Amino acid sequence: MAASSLPFECELDSDNCVENRADRRVGETLRWRNTAWEKFRAGEPQRWRNSVLEKLRIEETPCWRNTVLEKLRVGETPRWRNSALEKLRDGENPRWSNAALEKLPAGETPCCRNSALEKLLAGESPRWRNSALKKLRVEETPRWRNSALEKLRAGETLCWRNPVQEKLRAGEIPRWRNSALEKLGVGETRRWRNSALEKLHVGETSRWRNSALEKIRVGETPRWRNFALEKLCAGETPRKRNSALEKLRDEETPRWRNTALEKLRAGETLRWRNSALEKLRAGETPRWRNSALEKLRVGETPCWRNSVLKKLRAEETPRWKNSLLEKIRVPGETPRWRNSALEKLQVRETAGWRNSALKKLRVGETPGWRNSALEKLRAGETARWRNSELEKLRAGETLCWRNSVLEKLRVGETPRCRNSALEKLSAAETPRWRNSVLEKLRAGETPPGETPRWINSALEKLRVGEIPRWRNSALEKLRGGETRCWRNSVLKKLRGEETPCWRNSVLEKLLNGEIPRSRNSALEKLRVGETPETSRWRNSVLEKLRAGEIPRWRKSTLEKFRVGETPRWRNSALDKLRAGETPRWRNSVLEKLRVRETPRWINSALVKLHAGETPCWRNSVLKKPVLKKLRAGETPCWRKSAFEKLRVGETPRSRNSALEKLRVGETLRWRNSVLERVCAGETPCWRNSALEKSRTGETPRWRNSAWEKFRAGETP
Repeated sequence: MAASSLPFECELDSDNCVENRADRRVGETLRWRNTAWEKFRAGEPQRWRNSVLEKLRIEETPCWRNTVLEKLRVGETPRWRNSALEKLRDGENPRWSNAALEKLPAGETPCCRNSALEKLLAGESPRWRNSALKKLRVEETPRWRNSALEKLRAGETLCWRNPVQEKLRAGEIPRWRNSALEKLGVGETRRWRNSALEKLHVGETSRWRNSALEKIRVGETPRWRNFALEKLCAGETPRKRNSALEKLRDEETPRWRNTALEKLRAGETLRWRNSALEKLRAGETPRWRNSALEKLRVGETPCWRNSVLKKLRAEETPRWKNSLLEKIRVPGETPRWRNSALEKLQVRETAGWRNSALKKLRVGETPGWRNSALEKLRAGETARWRNSELEKLRAGETLCWRNSVLEKLRVGETPRCRNSALEKLSAAETPRWRNSVLEKLRAGETPPGETPRWINSALEKLRVGEIPRWRNSALEKLRGGETRCWRNSVLKKLRGEETPCWRNSVLEKLLNGEIPRSRNSALEKLRVGETPETSRWRNSVLEKLRAGEIPRWRKSTLEKFRVGETPRWRNSALDKLRAGETPRWRNSVLEKLRVRETPRWINSALVKLHAGETPCWRNSVLKKPVLKKLRAGETPCWRKSAFEKLRVGETPRSRNSALEKLRVGETLRWRNSVLERVCAGETPCWRNSALEKSRTGETPRWRNSAWEKFRAGETP
């Protein structure tokens, strides 16, 4: 779950990156994006993650995850998470979560998840997932993953992802997320978050976030978003995710992702990204980011971030966050953003977002979350959060957040936030934020470090005739014939007949009448009747399918398998095994074990433990329990049990069992079963079923249905 919930990207401010902060704490050099500066100074190429290839060519060690093996060979300590073992050997304190092991002998309490051990020693009950230990003591079954051992002992079926297929075959109801609708239909109780309702009916207390129900019973205030329960009690329908059940009962269409099918059936146009195709066909301008190019062609100003400067010059009000002030000026208008709650209260409406606080205030309760600003304002206190702006403006005070810039400039004050640099520089003051470097350099002082590469220095640079370095300067620079210096070095490269490395060549290409390379260029090319050159993104699939070619993306596995080729992606393991080769990916562990080699990845821990070595990955934390279990003849509780199971002739539970299952003629439980099912004429159960469904005339459930719809003349 942790891996799937990672942020897609850090903010532009790299100080907000957790990795960078962690590296700075220990005084190390930044490992990630910022190393480009150092490389640029030293004349090295700034290649980012792909520099591994370059390093391998010159016999250096790549800087990413695989250095662990190289470092262990030469007797060094790996830099990544595994250094905890080396540190514990040398008597040092590990940097990461495993410090709990060191803290326990010293009588301290670990600061992270492992505090469950300390609580158990003191006779308390752990708060989080480790309560499985407590449950095992009292012979209950833990709710989370470790129940697999208990279930295997009792001869039950494991509850993880794949039993859905088995259950459906046997006519049972699957346990995973979507089974809620099915369970409600037959009068059963949903297992996941909503079971709190059922538990309350039978007088039990819900274990997790739904304790709000219990709190409401005893007159306390819930802490989190569970005001949906309050709405249900009052006969209203909650607005958020679970309302789908309510809507389905009333034969309405839920608001969430599946509305696409319903809209297509009714002949409507989908709201998501692909509507650009439809808009371009009708001659309209797509709403998404690249509409700036279209606007620039017809002389308009793009509506994204840069329009603020342009609007301020023309004495207009920017469209983005600051429009609240302008709306407040004109009596009768309501601001569009979060603060509209106050305005709605005046006209006795109910705010539509997390503002159940308003409903609670009317009935005399106290809101549990951020909206307590209203209650504080009533009692004469100062509201702590964003909604206090309206009240402050009425009382003649100064707003404390971003929108106060316009108001402060009107009364001659200096804004507090990012834009204050302009006002402060005009008044010869020093800006509070990063741009003070320029002022210090002017006054002859030495800034801490070099001149910053980032945002606001662009304005100052333009004043003294220099070239700004950030994104928004592109329009000014292009007008003045200058070159953008960040990702826009593309223009300079194009003039010098070099090859640009990134997306912003679009502007230069348009000026020269060329066709941009970026994502939407496929649409433009299709418009003028050209064929997109192997487009780097998803839309080339449409053109390839039209021309009878095979798309490059994941689904080509099935097509390759049909024509006897070897798929490029994960499923090639099956083909390699048939040809007597060794698979490249995770399943090669079984093959390596047979020839007495050591697997490259996770499962080598057990082999190392048998040989008296120290495992190199996370499971070293379980070193003692694993050894103890192996000596007692038990099976360890995590993925490593595959080795032990193979020894005693059982079938491993985890991903690698595919090889063993294929040998004994069973059906694969995970992703690779697609190939086996296609060979047997069945329909795969995961994403690749789109091709199979298209063959039988059905509508695929996932994104790729656009291909089939486009073929049939429908709207993707």
